[in-house]
Amino acid sequence: LMNSEAAELGATNCSFSNPNGLTEEGHYMTAYDLYLIFQEAMQYDLFNQIIQMSSYTTTYKDKNGAEKSVDVKNSNQYLKGTYEMPPNVTVIGGKTGTTNAAGHCLLLLSRSSAGTSYISVIMKDTSGENLYKDMTTLLGLAK
Repeated sequence: LMNSEAAELGATNCSFSNPNGLTEEGHYMTAYDLYLIFQEAMQYDLFNQIIQMSSYTTTYKDKNGAEKSVDVKNSNQYLKGTYEMPPNVTVIGGKTGTTNAAGHCLLLLSRSSAGTSYISVIMKDTSGENLYKDMTTLLGLAK
C-alpha cells in the first residue's frame, strides 16, 4: 500500500519493504521522493502539529490489555535548542532519522524571514554534528 500511495504522489524512485524505514533489502528512498511525501503530509493539520512538538505522551494497550504510557521527545536539534538556526530562518519542524545504511538524515519545514516556506532534505551525512552544520549551511541560502 505504501508503494502505491507513493507512486500516486509521483514518488517513483522509492520502494518500501517495511513501514518503519529501517534497513531492509529492497527498501530505499531518494531525497526528492521524501520531499514529495513530506509535502503531501503537510496537508494534514495533525501532522503539522506533531512535527512542531517538543515532546508528547501516548497511551496504548499492551498484548495483555494493560494500559501503558510512553513519553516521546523530539530529536530535532534545532527545536531542542542544541543548534542555532540561521538568523533569517525559522525551523517549523521535521523528521530526523539515522541508520547505519542511511547515515544521519534530516527533513525540515522552515520559513524564511520573508515568509517563504521551504522543505529541505539531507541524507547520508557522516555524523549528527555534520548533519546540522550542513543543514545550517543549506538553510542559510533561504531568501
